[in-house]
Amino acid sequence: MSALPVIMEVATNPALATALVVSAYARVILPCTVAAVAVIAATTRNEGCRRAALRALTVLVGRRGRS
Repeated sequence: MSALPVIMEVATNPALATALVVSAYARVILPCTVAAVAVIAATTRNEGCRRAALRALTVLVGRRGRS
């Protein structure tokens, strides 16, 4: 089975392409970003960096709750 028909459908259907991007963001990109920022917040020794990471986590987790 070839993936070409699926690739062509995504390439020619903007609504489908948008849905796939949004799905990838919600399922993969955002959780990975949250995890990376959490590691930074937990391991950094720089207080300013830690506060910035905690603020970013607050924003990211708020967005995740809405997606």
